[in-house]
Amino acid sequence: MEEALYETTFLRQFSGLGLERIPDETTILNFRRLLEKQGLVAGILGVINGYMGHRGLSLR
Repeated sequence: MEEALYETTFLRQFSGLGLERIPDETTILNFRRLLEKQGLVAGILGVINGYMGHRGLSLR
């Protein structure tokens, strides 16, 4: 994810990050684990899939 944020302008825009503010891989992993621990992953994914589905898009 860290590399993708550096390489992909769209991902930086979507996440609201600039090149000077990209978190390292450990920070991203810790955030992911926190989301999992709090049971938020399924809800977030559901919102994203619903948003994309209403626009005829899918994520693979």
